[in-house]
Amino acid sequence: MSDVILHDLLLAMNTVVMERLEGDKFRVISPAPNWFVPLCDRPTPEHVSIHPGIGSSFLAHFLEEAKDFWATHQHGELRSGPWSERTAEGKTGSLEAMAFALGTTHILTITKHGTELRERRAMLQRARDNQLVFERLERAQRALQLSERKNHELIAQLEAQQANLVAVLNQLRVGTVLLDPENLILLINRSCQRIVGREEGQLLGHDWRRVLPFPETTKTALQAMLKRPAEERRRISTGLELPDRRNYWMEIDVQDDPLYSDRHVVFLYDISEVQDLRRVIEERGDTVGMLGECQAMLRVSREISELGRLDTTVLIEGETGTGKELVARELHAVSNRNGKPFVAVNCAGLSESLLSSQLFGHKKGSFTGAVADQKGLFEAAQGGTLFLDEIGDMPPAVQASLLRVLQEKEITRVGETAPRRIDVRIVAATHQDLRKEVSSERFRSDLLYRIQVARIQLPPLREREDDLSILSRSFLREFREAINKPVLSFSPDAWRRLTAHHWPGNVRELRSVVEFAVIRCRGATIQAEDLPPEIDHCSGPTLSHQTQQTQDIFHFPVDEKERLKSALNRTGGNRTAAARLLGISRATFYRRLADHGIS
Repeated sequence: MSDVILHDLLLAMNTVVMERLEGDKFRVISPAPNWFVPLCDRPTPEHVSIHPGIGSSFLAHFLEEAKDFWATHQHGELRSGPWSERTAEGKTGSLEAMAFALGTTHILTITKHGTELRERRAMLQRARDNQLVFERLERAQRALQLSERKNHELIAQLEAQQANLVAVLNQLRVGTVLLDPENLILLINRSCQRIVGREEGQLLGHDWRRVLPFPETTKTALQAMLKRPAEERRRISTGLELPDRRNYWMEIDVQDDPLYSDRHVVFLYDISEVQDLRRVIEERGDTVGMLGECQAMLRVSREISELGRLDTTVLIEGETGTGKELVARELHAVSNRNGKPFVAVNCAGLSESLLSSQLFGHKKGSFTGAVADQKGLFEAAQGGTLFLDEIGDMPPAVQASLLRVLQEKEITRVGETAPRRIDVRIVAATHQDLRKEVSSERFRSDLLYRIQVARIQLPPLREREDDLSILSRSFLREFREAINKPVLSFSPDAWRRLTAHHWPGNVRELRSVVEFAVIRCRGATIQAEDLPPEIDHCSGPTLSHQTQQTQDIFHFPVDEKERLKSALNRTGGNRTAAARLLGISRATFYRRLADHGIS
């Protein structure tokens, strides 16, 4: 492009381009329009100085910002935003400046905008509910016959107030929407844009019923609230699922516009966190984490309730992953010590010296690395409960020390001689047969007699057929909310594989499998291929028979009595299998049979 064409283009764009020499001195490298002259001071062929006088204070302020920008940036740009300025003819024009950093070269441009910018700005101002302000301004102009200069100063103040108002609204976490009588959106803040998942340009000037992604029932309820008088309105609670799978719970409140009686302000309160907490509390109820309705788990619940009131030592036995620590925590929760600490320690894999130091504490200098006095877990659990997991793996010397603690109710820190009194309830757990360990002389018989005053035996998951459905649904609900994916159920083939699996890792393995499947799942239903590879179809009944049986789950009659009969017919009268088909516990199935008089 030739220099002549470039100069003509800049002239047509009403833009002057200058290269900074030093301080406030610039060299004009483009044609200088007439409106540019009042901005200059002492122009020479070599350079010009930007005039900092009346009417140019905004530009002078921007130059100070530009100097800081040039001093700290080698590349980039800085915009002033448009401002109003009087021209040499006494008219008001809109100018905008930009500072560019191009390595060591500093460029300043000033552009004069035409009337279209002011028209666009006026439209935006009207859209943002400043129409009444400008109407009042016009009436004030006619009544007080203010000078043109004062009117422009007042407009500038109002623009600043509007900008401040919009800035405040954008900082609020409450979504705000301003609607005109035709249901068109005049203003919407950033919080509302975030909640509905759309940008301002997609919403302003549009009918809210078309652009706000509410469910149809919510739109109908909101439209009714807009038509009611203020005293008859109420808040609307609704859910909102966005394409990015972010789920919101919100409350919608409708208020009258204090300036226009025929316009409304709609507030959207995001209560997702409150709803999530409420749901968790409802689902957990009064339990600490135990789920199950089989006879074995009901027995465990009774034992927890009975032993919780006592202060005796308890031994919890069960395979790995059956929930022994959960039982220990429930014993603590229902005991009189529930306001004191619950401290858990795993005795497996720790050396004798390390476990002794952890349990009883140590004195500074008692061994290499003991740089300070250290309180042990017995002291940390003072007044509460100490849970000794995998006590069968405890080294023999530590077993002897523990026995003394149980007998004397006092501990001695490593490296000290003076005992310390303790008040701690001991709950122990093991996956081993401690009686066999005693016979093999790997566990002290006297310690076994001290810790098995009361015992709780946890069943493995493979013996809790009635609880598999309850646990699976609970874990599915937990991870659906934690990962924020709308996964609702298992496919028939996936559920067949779960019921056929042997579950060597028990409840802990089931929880891991469900979490794995929710992460892998791409839709609302977990498929067989979403399960981990170890959940193989070969671990249970044949594929064809079981698949047909589980597929029938989704084709039961609507009437509950007929559903119960249908399940019994399909399982040949096997009530346990029928309960499993329906996805309910055996105890619940029996109750429903009795309610409907089915023998």
